[in-house]
Amino acid sequence: MRRAALLLVPLFLLACDRKPTFPDIAEPPTLRASSGWNEYLYEADWVYYAPCLDEDMHGTGTSLIRDRYVVTPNGVRLVERNHELSDTWQLEGLTTGHIWLPVPGLSYQAVATQSGDFLTLEERFVFKNQTTGQVIDWPSKIHFVTNAQGEVTVDRYVFYECSLRH
Repeated sequence: MRRAALLLVPLFLLACDRKPTFPDIAEPPTLRASSGWNEYLYEADWVYYAPCLDEDMHGTGTSLIRDRYVVTPNGVRLVERNHELSDTWQLEGLTTGHIWLPVPGLSYQAVATQSGDFLTLEERFVFKNQTTGQVIDWPSKIHFVTNAQGEVTVDRYVFYECSLRH
């Protein structure tokens, strides 16, 4: 047994003297991404029922939209949206004929990306009736879907319950 141990010590020392070998490693992956901004005008023209008024509202106006996007090897993703209502925005009650104008600084949009192929945009419209002085607060949610060809479509556009105040 002692001889076997004496034979193993030199073999162990020889094995320790060798440098370990590793397989050839390909170049480490590089992460590439870039970002930018798009700016464009959006001309709105829609009619939706406002349950808190029991009236159809015709919304019209121009918005300045600023989108921040990120481009990766997997595609383009929208990560931020700023939405500014212009002075041309108004809601018109189709029954009463009342005109509602935006309350400065209270209307906004926020974007939330849930996955690589869809995103949700939250909106909040706050308008004041020019006849009665009432204020309508009317949030909504838009769900966008991107198909395999990169085309973006609106999957759902939902107005939530509106509320009124003076």
